Amino acid sequence: VGSFSQGLAYVKTDKGFFNYLDTNGRIVISKKYTAAGDFNQGLAKVQFEGKFGFINTKGDMVLDFLFNNATDFAENRAFIEGPTRLYGLIIKNGKHLTYDKFVAPKNYSNGFALTSNAQKKFYFIDTNGVNAFEKLTFDLGYSFENGVARVKRKKWGLLNAKGDIVLDFKYDYLSEFTEDGQAIVASYG
Repeated sequence: VGSFSQGLAYVKTDKGFFNYLDTNGRIVISKKYTAAGDFNQGLAKVQFEGKFGFINTKGDMVLDFLFNNATDFAENRAFIEGPTRLYGLIIKNGKHLTYDKFVAPKNYSNGFALTSNAQKKFYFIDTNGVNAFEKLTFDLGYSFENGVARVKRKKWGLLNAKGDIVLDFKYDYLSEFTEDGQAIVASYG
């Protein structure tokens, strides 16, 4: 059983299919999905016959089973994998903002999404799918949280939403931020 989101949780049947139940334990969306995800922004990704699509909380098909893979919706956008194994970007009405352009994208957070290129360098894109900070690439990175993102160029540092490095690349370790805005940093020598 998945976690409840927007009043529904997916559950795997004894025949291996996924349905959705409400908070009273009643099956309210009964289909033969082979994979299912949590609802985000009113939509959940589901799989049927090897392809992913999106349903709404009533079980209506909103975006048909056309995609090899997909991320959840965040900030009204989702990444969808096309036949080239690269991801494009769509908005909730199904309009494509980009086609087959991104490698392993992460969900949007604070108006930016982290993705990588064929050279395995990470960079951030804006909500239109455009490189947000033209000349900035990283060895590794994490999504923006509270206006900053942890990024690595041999060592860890911090990037703000304007594209400025606000903590130099000098740490071997930089933890996630706690709720009170603190992080652990370490240098090993």
